[in-house]
Amino acid sequence: MAFGAKQTATNLGSSRNFEYGEASCSSICFDIRIRQAAPDPLPAKAVEIDAKEIEQGEIYNDGSTRVSAFLVDHGTVKPAFGYRVDSTGHSVVISGDTKFCQNLVDFAKGTDCLIHAAWSAGWKNPAPPSKRSIASAEDAGRVFAIVKPKLAVVYHYKDEEGLGDAVRKEYNGPFVIARDLMVVNVGKTVTCDGKPSADTTSDGDKSKH
Repeated sequence: MAFGAKQTATNLGSSRNFEYGEASCSSICFDIRIRQAAPDPLPAKAVEIDAKEIEQGEIYNDGSTRVSAFLVDHGTVKPAFGYRVDSTGHSVVISGDTKFCQNLVDFAKGTDCLIHAAWSAGWKNPAPPSKRSIASAEDAGRVFAIVKPKLAVVYHYKDEEGLGDAVRKEYNGPFVIARDLMVVNVGKTVTCDGKPSADTTSDGDKSKH
C-alpha cells in the first residue's frame, strides 16, 4: 500500500501476473483491512492491483514514450519477455531472462543501450548449453556484436569471474558490467556514471565498470 496513492496500480506482464496480484493482496489482507478502518481510512483504490496480460508488441504509448514487449527464450519458462523503450529518438532494450534469442536481436536493432542477462562465463557453468535457461557471457557478447549498441550492459549475473573477458571473446565494442546504483544516461551520447561509453573495458580494469 502506498500512502497518499489514490489510483489502482497497473501491473503489465504475463498471465502469471494475475496470480501474483491476487497472492500479494491476500498476503497483506489484514494490514489492508486495518488501514482502511476509521478514523483515518486510506483509499481502497490504493491497494488494488490491475494485472494486465500482455502479448508481443506495443504495450504502452503516451505519445512521447513507447514500450514494446517481445518474446525471449527462457527455457521452460514460457512466456518470457524482454522490453524495448523508445523515447525522443533514443531507445533502451532490456533482455529479461533469456538465452541467445534471435527475436531479441531483431527487436534490439538500432538501440542505443542494450542490457542483457549473462549468468556467468560459459566455462563457469557446469550445465550443458542445451540445459541452460539464461545466456552465458559469450552468448551476450554474440548479441552485442550483431546489434552494435552505443553501450552494452551485462546484468543478472551469478559469478563475475571471467565475465568481461568472456564477453570480449565475441564483442569488442563499449560495454560495462552492471553494478548496484549504476546510472546510464541515454541521449546523443551514452554515458555510464558520467563516463563516455568508449571508456569501458573488460575485467582487466574494473575501475571503469
